Amino acid sequence: MHSEVWSILRPLSKPIKTRLGGSYSLFEKLRLGGVGSPKMSYASGLELFDSMKESRTVLLANFELFKAGLLLWVNSNKDNSGIAYARKDEIDTIFFHQFYLRVKDDEDLDMANFGLIDVHTTTGQRVSVFTDHFNYKRARKFFAKDWLAEKTEFRNKVINDIKEYDPGAVSFWRLLMASFNVHQEDMK
Repeated sequence: MHSEVWSILRPLSKPIKTRLGGSYSLFEKLRLGGVGSPKMSYASGLELFDSMKESRTVLLANFELFKAGLLLWVNSNKDNSGIAYARKDEIDTIFFHQFYLRVKDDEDLDMANFGLIDVHTTTGQRVSVFTDHFNYKRARKFFAKDWLAEKTEFRNKVINDIKEYDPGAVSFWRLLMASFNVHQEDMK
């Protein structure tokens, strides 16, 4: 386990659940509409997960909401997976950036919603995940639940050139857009 706010370990144990304030009851989970986020793609921020990424590997991620904390599950395959967590008092702000990306195909120009979620901790650490246009609305709904709504700021931006946002994310965006193009091909 790391001594930083976001701690990496395997597997999930009862002390972690206790540290995060315990799980919601079945009734509370139903009232909230569930406590799990949709699948996303891990981008950066945690050394262990950054080292798991290969140049063409997308690490799948999803969040689980607890009464007093947030858990991040990250999976590459069955051999490479892990979790990270932070108590809600260790989370400073969650920025949910909504991007309207202009996706051009042979026939016309489409707009697609993508989300970049940046979790900023009180120690200055930043963990980032992306959500594609298929899961965007569900991810936005997740970050508006319970205490997450108080911590989350929603921001909108239209970009024509990915370099406008973050040059370090260009390679990830290219991979994400390539994945988007594959999904488009599968849908035809």
